[in-house]
Amino acid sequence: MKHFFKSKLVQRGFISLFVLASLYGMILFSPSFLYQYHFQRENVRIFSDEELPSNIDELSQTVLARIKKSAYYNAQDEYKVFISNRNWRWRFVANLRPNAGGFNIKFFPKNSFIRPSVIAENRIIPPRATMADAAERDLVYFISHEITHSMMVNHTGLFTSLFKTNSWIEEGYADLIGKKTFDYMGNLTQLKSNEKRLQISSGLYVRYHLALVYLMEKKGMSFAEIVDRNPLLEEVVEEMLALK
Repeated sequence: MKHFFKSKLVQRGFISLFVLASLYGMILFSPSFLYQYHFQRENVRIFSDEELPSNIDELSQTVLARIKKSAYYNAQDEYKVFISNRNWRWRFVANLRPNAGGFNIKFFPKNSFIRPSVIAENRIIPPRATMADAAERDLVYFISHEITHSMMVNHTGLFTSLFKTNSWIEEGYADLIGKKTFDYMGNLTQLKSNEKRLQISSGLYVRYHLALVYLMEKKGMSFAEIVDRNPLLEEVVEEMLALK
């Protein structure tokens, strides 16, 4: 009898978890009802739980200019961005990633989520007092970065993104599209000097970005070729470090 009741409790627990996970997935798939305000410029729609400031049009145009640099940009696709300014809302949608600047779920690639931000100042509110490379990683960067993940999944397909593409390539490319400029020689010098911001442990994607620029601009590979060959990061880094 004890075993029977224990089995029933375990079964109910699994059912409850499944229901909760399903509800959470449904909300992330269609979260618009949580965000009262929105603005659309071409195929980019920005949603917010607070009134959008007057610079939202300029910000949207800058985002569009960045993502259109990518060969994966598709004017027929709609890219939705949800900015959660209320901490409780961000913690709800972010779930296990509350310290992230933003995220995009590959199963629902049209929707990107951004942490609390000061939109009028084009910046996110970081989880800690300071944020590395803050000047380069403004709100436009984070929005463009997450939309790039969306574009990659839409173009390469979910299976390729999940199982055939090394994560450094995806993050490096999102960093490349998201940033306005990139100092290749300066960052290469920092890599050779073993600077912290070029290390994986820094949480930045500069190391990945640098490796992609090396392959694309110095070796003449297209990004599609890189995805197809799917090289290991450290092999590319070794090549760069061997450069005179």
